[in-house]
Amino acid sequence: MFPPFSCIMKRIRVVTALAVGSVVVLWGSAGVALADFRGYFPAIPALPGAVNRMTFVAPEDGKYVLYSASGLGTLGARGVKGEALEITAAKGETLEVLYRYEGDVPDGVMDEAVIAEMSGTEVFRAAFQLGMRPVARRIEVPLAVKGLPRLVRVDLADQLHPSLDLKRVLKSQGGAITLTGSVEHRGKSYPLDPEGWAVLPPEAVSGDITVLSGLVSNKVGGALTPVQFHLDLREVELPGEWAFLHSLAGRFDDPSLGFALTMLPKGAVEAGEALGIRAKASEQRLFALGELLHGSDAAKAFLRGYLKGTDMAMVAVSPGADVVVSSPVGGPQGWKEVRGSGWAYVFFPRKGRVLLNLRGNGSSAVEIVKVLKEGEVRRSYPAGTWERDVEVIGDRLNVSSGS
Repeated sequence: MFPPFSCIMKRIRVVTALAVGSVVVLWGSAGVALADFRGYFPAIPALPGAVNRMTFVAPEDGKYVLYSASGLGTLGARGVKGEALEITAAKGETLEVLYRYEGDVPDGVMDEAVIAEMSGTEVFRAAFQLGMRPVARRIEVPLAVKGLPRLVRVDLADQLHPSLDLKRVLKSQGGAITLTGSVEHRGKSYPLDPEGWAVLPPEAVSGDITVLSGLVSNKVGGALTPVQFHLDLREVELPGEWAFLHSLAGRFDDPSLGFALTMLPKGAVEAGEALGIRAKASEQRLFALGELLHGSDAAKAFLRGYLKGTDMAMVAVSPGADVVVSSPVGGPQGWKEVRGSGWAYVFFPRKGRVLLNLRGNGSSAVEIVKVLKEGEVRRSYPAGTWERDVEVIGDRLNVSSGS
């Protein structure tokens, strides 16, 4: 029924050179499908926990034994895991197989394969290599603002398999295998993010830098490969309406602010949103953001972008009233309050609400400003001695009671 074993192996050797994502079917002399190669990578990292997914199409009814050629991998299919699997499948049935490497880190590249046998005869072989070496090919600094941190994007590729999509392989690992490394400049080291970027301090303008890159699993890391580049940046000055960014430099960490700065060419809202996504809120940071309400149009847009990135809203109360903040009855206390320069700034979840108990102290008129990613809502109260309860919800201010 099957062609000679040597004939099968000859055809398999041809198939293993094909690119990821191709679909190839091996055929016997009688026109019976022997194997289907689909969706697996020609190489994966040689680190414990690295995986490769593939599809097997049964050539006919029967029992199949699946195992790894090296004996260092485990297989999973139909909810069953083991070093070898015995599977009963009908002709043409599709079987999704997960290979997981469980061995040590080899010195170099190692050949591997998942093999399927039927009655002692090999009918399926998915051949690939264990071993990848990410190296930096080029670096890019999108924007170097004088006096502010600058983000360095690093373009990486697999030195051992240049045509392989490194990002796609790492994404398939589900976080078990990630990029690691650093960027070194003048004796100091700055971590390389798994997405392939690092942030240098404001004083990094020129000189040699070294990018070290490698792969790491939750169990062990591989060797780092160094590549040297020369840095020669042309710095730019911030326009006056963007000067507020200097006030944020001492309050936010360099990586978060550096990433936000790369979005400036797109606009203030986009830059603020990038900061909101990456930076954790603290009292000092929230106060700096609240103060942007009194700045330029760009500063206000940046604040709206930050609220968009955090899915938050903000309400600010001017001097002229004493403020007590609380949650509606039965509601969670999801708000944070900061004060300074006579103003109170309250940040809370966009879909939430807060209650403000206001008591006019007679010093000045009182203004309440609600800020959302879409814009502002304002309400004013005259100077005097009075008391009002104001509920802040959504994009409006409701006066629930007052005297």
